[in-house]
This record gives sequence, C-alpha cells and structure tokens, in this order.
Amino acid sequence: VGRPPFRPRAFDEVFKRQEPLDINKLNTSPIHWCIPLGDYDTGKTFYACARDHLDPFEVLRAAKAMPILFGKRVPLAYGRYIDGEVGPILQDHLDHALLLGAQNIVIIINHGPWTRTNSLPIRIYSHLVARGMRDAILRDVSTDIKTFHASDAQVVLGYPSNLPFGPATEKKEKIKATIDRGVA
Repeated sequence: VGRPPFRPRAFDEVFKRQEPLDINKLNTSPIHWCIPLGDYDTGKTFYACARDHLDPFEVLRAAKAMPILFGKRVPLAYGRYIDGEVGPILQDHLDHALLLGAQNIVIIINHGPWTRTNSLPIRIYSHLVARGMRDAILRDVSTDIKTFHASDAQVVLGYPSNLPFGPATEKKEKIKATIDRGVA
C-alpha cells in the first residue's frame, strides 16, 4: 500500500489559479494571522505569522502536509515542518493566543476525541519519527480534546457533534446537509 502523492502542482492550481491568494492583501492585512506548523524534528509547534516573512504558499503547503498520508516534510527557514495539528493540544494554541493578547476567544472543535481505535495509526506512526515529535503525538492522543485553561480570557467553545460529513468527505450532499444545519 503506497501513499497518495503529495501534489504541489494541485496546490498551486487551487491557490494560484482557481482561487488566487492575494499575497499583497495578505501581507498588508491588519489581521494578525498565525498558522500552526509542527516541527518534524522537535515536535514543537511553530506559529508562522506575517512577521516571519515566509512564502505563504510554502507555509500553507506545510500546514497541509499530513505525514501519515504523504510522508512529506516542508523545509522552511527554521526547519522541516508538517501539519500543525499533529502533536499540539488545544492548550498549546490557546496559550499562543493569550501570549498575543487575545481576551475573547472562540474555539470550534471540528473532530471527535481520540479513541484507542482511531488513534492506532498515529500511535504507530509516532514510532517512526524523531523523539520530540513522538512525544508530542503521544501527548496529543492522550489528552482530552476539550480540556483547556484560560483564566484571563473569555472563551466560547463550540463542539458540533454528529455532523453529516467529516474531514475526508467528498460527497456534496453530505457537505450541503452540514451547511444546511448552520454549521460550516
């Protein structure tokens, strides 16, 4: 069983031609944006932001480089990165937002909790990576996804359940049914 190809050309087709990402607007936006990336070697989360002056297309490639499916690590200025949701827990992201001064935070969790069954592939994968990443992955799968602490902020947690579609759904009718429920 091989891995599906990591297709940089498909990525370019979408973000450069079909739905072009306006880099000038992104760079001049007053919104402070950060995209979490997982450092493949250390397991630490790096938040790529506008101030880092990294190629936004490469940052997005790294953010979508799911290692189990593609085995891809995207080199950026500071290291080799993968999907920023492999390893960190909710508290990591919340701590980063608090560090930036956020006081009103909305969290939407769009996936279910880790179980013994659904965490098996990522647990196996964790034994194939550097120790730092392995430790981060094992911490992730053993932490309740809704657990967090933010005493200096107001936090609203949205956790929609029983949605008609999941992260890998391609059937338009299931996506439409979810949007019709008011959850997008």
